[in-house]
Amino acid sequence: PFTAQTLEEKLGKIFERLAASA
Repeated sequence: PFTAQTLEEKLGKIFERLAASA
């Protein structure tokens, strides 16, 4: 099931990649 926790984990990974490439 899709939960807010999975969304936060995915967003967290995306922001980590953006911060690393910035």
